[in-house]
Amino acid sequence: MSYKPTTERIPLLNKKNFKEWELQVEAYLKQCDLINFIKSNEADPSDKEDAKIFKKSKLRTSGILQGLLGTIYYPKFKNALTEKSPFRMWEAIKDHFTSKAITNQSLVYNEFLDLDFRGNDISAFIVDLTHHISSLQAVGLRIGIPKDFDLHENLLCENILKKIPASLIHTREVLIQKRPLTLETIWDVLENRSRDDTTTSIKTEESSMKATSLKKKKVKCTNGTHNPDANHSESQCFELHPEEKEKYEQRWADKIGKAKFSSNNHESPFYESGSAWHCIKKAHSEKLPSNTAYLDSGSSHHMIADRSAFVTYSTNHQVKIELADGKSIMSAGIGIVQVKTKNGESIKLECLHVPGLVGNLISWGRFVRKGCDLVRTAETTSLIVNESVPLFKVRLADCNVLLIHIEFIKAECSSIK
Repeated sequence: MSYKPTTERIPLLNKKNFKEWELQVEAYLKQCDLINFIKSNEADPSDKEDAKIFKKSKLRTSGILQGLLGTIYYPKFKNALTEKSPFRMWEAIKDHFTSKAITNQSLVYNEFLDLDFRGNDISAFIVDLTHHISSLQAVGLRIGIPKDFDLHENLLCENILKKIPASLIHTREVLIQKRPLTLETIWDVLENRSRDDTTTSIKTEESSMKATSLKKKKVKCTNGTHNPDANHSESQCFELHPEEKEKYEQRWADKIGKAKFSSNNHESPFYESGSAWHCIKKAHSEKLPSNTAYLDSGSSHHMIADRSAFVTYSTNHQVKIELADGKSIMSAGIGIVQVKTKNGESIKLECLHVPGLVGNLISWGRFVRKGCDLVRTAETTSLIVNESVPLFKVRLADCNVLLIHIEFIKAECSSIK
């Protein structure tokens, strides 16, 4: 009985298992005697019969790759150049998953830093460690003792970025947009943030927490001396270091597009507070169908109007929500909401309870931080996926508003007063 190659051992491709997937795909193509079609871009043979067999095998290889990429990744790599060329398709796949761009290197490096020793299983740790080291090498990170420096600046900056808490979401977003990061970039952003006159004060009173922005009376340094009560150190004092003030003003002028800069105006281009925020305006005036919510890229939290949707609920934390029109409302509470995904599984989302909302808000930023991607399936429809698993359908509605199909699983709620 002859042996027939099978794809059963080839895992479903996701962001974290490319090296294993690549190994298994290459092994399968070797068994099928098709490996040359992804290793080299050979021209068709001149002989008519040989060319016929060659084209058939080439087409078969393309079909195998299409099937193994699946509905999530195949549309990403399909184009006029790759559709009928398995070599070009394989090249595009490897370029994507083993990109040597610093952003991709940082992602793989941070995944390595998050590696934990699970229990006392040494064998499992060896497997995990081998996988991560292989992934580091795949994206071009050479492991060794550097001669000219001891730390890669971009990777060090990614570690600094990880240390900035989620409460400083705007600062984090500003830094993320400036990748690849350098120490100078981080200093600039953090210094601008620290010099912002607006400070956030969070007061806890019995069963409620309110986030408010207060203007502190500014303590000034004058006549070339440093005031110990000022909100900066001696090393940051412009009275002691006037040359630093010139550098700061120049950097600030560059940041606002070389616009006219006034040393009396230190309003920061990004605002931060302990409050939640979102920026949808027009969408809130229209009621949505059942199991539909707004997918809001400007919302810092998931926000639900229906109290009965919560499976756990607490009124201990009431958060001030800053609206895009400058107004604000208070959430009634916070808790866990269970929702059903596209494949029927349930997941838990931490949501604010905001009774005044006409339609529920789902934060796209929260999904991104969980490793989700938005994959287009048609002109106005997409899927939210996590590690190649489809979770929710998304469609583009009128006024360029994104709507997400999300089914809430209602259950008995345990309330915390």
